Amino acid sequence: MKYFSLFFMAFFIIELMVIIEVGSRIGALSTLLLLLISASAGCLMVRSRFRQIFQSAASLNVNNLSLLWLPLSGFLFLFPGFISDLMAFALLVPQVQEFIKKKVAPHLQPANSPEFDEAQNINPGRGGGRIIEGTFEVIEEPDSENSSDKKS
Repeated sequence: MKYFSLFFMAFFIIELMVIIEVGSRIGALSTLLLLLISASAGCLMVRSRFRQIFQSAASLNVNNLSLLWLPLSGFLFLFPGFISDLMAFALLVPQVQEFIKKKVAPHLQPANSPEFDEAQNINPGRGGGRIIEGTFEVIEEPDSENSSDKKS
């Protein structure tokens, strides 16, 4: 966790330095306009695929990485900065997607494996829903004298 926070601090500082350098070369207004355009593009990209990702996750199709590239790229476009925009553009290139898929896919557990079903507490015999085991007790309220008087 320590390295994770250090990475983001360093990334933020580098992004800020690049924004300042670009702003000094092309002007502050042009830099802000470019950052606004990239953030707008990111919003559209995330919005276009979010519903599809949730439907895929609901059907337990976890290993389908092809649905993640566009929203992940969109999230990178949302971050203000040019390095994150370059990373977002790289995620849209099919060769980069295949490279990442080869590196990440062996570490993912297939959605139809028995270990996955047990870990998620899924009952495959009843439509794949979650099972919550428990007991219940019905508590009946005693009829009060006032309630019988109101009925008459």
